[in-house]
Amino acid sequence: VNYQVRSRATPSQAELHGARDLFQRIEYPMLMHCKAGADRVGMMSVIFLYVHHGWTIKDAMQKHLSLKYGHIKQADTGILDHFFETYLEYNEHTPIEFFDWVDNVYDPVEVHQQFYVNSFLNRLINIILRRE
Repeated sequence: VNYQVRSRATPSQAELHGARDLFQRIEYPMLMHCKAGADRVGMMSVIFLYVHHGWTIKDAMQKHLSLKYGHIKQADTGILDHFFETYLEYNEHTPIEFFDWVDNVYDPVEVHQQFYVNSFLNRLINIILRRE
């Protein structure tokens, strides 16, 4: 199965629902990969653990969107952290299931506009490490 996601943009509602549906219908075991294995796989791992194993978004983020795997949240790819953190902040004061938030609260454009990038680390990721 080829399921494409982006590492430098907020995911769309359709991409998120597509990921959930994919994890509910594929045969296991499965393997996920991308060029570096740090950002897109990290995001999909968070969704997988939430959907398939009942992990919290916070715990899954701490495990898989991590410098340990080469993910740098202060660069463009940190938009993925910001996306999940926006949900966690909302959920803290207004408890809501993740996909209910995606459907009823989440605004990809607004979340993207609120994200700040560290220009030095962004250059490191884009030029030196040649990430996609």
